[in-house]
Parts: sequence; structure tokens; C-alpha cells
Amino acid sequence: AYEMLRSLVGSEMCITDSVQPVHVFDDMSDNNRFHDIHGLIDEIFLRHRHNYIQAICSSQKWRSLSTAVRGQACWICIWAMRTAEERKAALSEFNGMYPMKVVEEFLEEATRERFSFLYVNMLAPSRDEAFFKNFLLQV
Repeated sequence: AYEMLRSLVGSEMCITDSVQPVHVFDDMSDNNRFHDIHGLIDEIFLRHRHNYIQAICSSQKWRSLSTAVRGQACWICIWAMRTAEERKAALSEFNGMYPMKVVEEFLEEATRERFSFLYVNMLAPSRDEAFFKNFLLQV
């Protein structure tokens, strides 16, 4: 899978307004070729975003995502977390927007119901428009 994706990303693809590839990475935490500092996912998030190549990256561990992926994300969905350590690491990413206690309250409110999540729009024009429960309900 890695070699095939590497050849697709490395090729000169014809990108138009109507054709923009999306790569979906589902919990690739166990494969360092995808996640290391010069891995394929970092390359897509840092270099290929200028070529209109989109990526969706899901992971069960926040800290397994590289700094490049977390820093270049346009939006983030966070479900309830099992460990306090993972929760603290994830929520610390939003310290610049709100104090940690406020972001913790957002996550608690958004994930109170089963299968609900906190959606954070990192491109929102203001912090007041960034946090939602399940895409629709602003928290």
C-alpha cells in the first residue's frame, strides 16, 4: 500500500478545479514509513497541500500524529479519549484559542452522548466560530 500511494503522490497528476485527489489514512500509527518526520503523510500535509491534494488522517492516539499533521490540519474531530495524557496533549493544541479549562468543557459537552464528537474548524474567522458538537451545534 505504501509503495502504491508513494507512486501516486510522487507522480505529476493533472489537478483541475473539478478533480482534486483525497487520501484517507485510517490509523496508520503502527507504520513508521507513513508517520516518521520525513514520512509520506508529512509530505502530503506540508508539500502537496499546495497542489490541492487533500488528506484525511484518523488515529486512535493523538500523539502518534506528527507535529506537521497537527499544525497543518484545517479541521479536527475529537471523540472521547480514554487516557488523561492523550486528552491533555490534544487539548493543549487549542491553548492559544481558549484557556485549557474552557476547551476541556467544550470537549465534555460535545462528547457527553455516545458517538458524539468535538469538531474544531481551524480556519474559522474567529475563535467563537471554531468549536462545534457534531458539526452543527456550536459550543
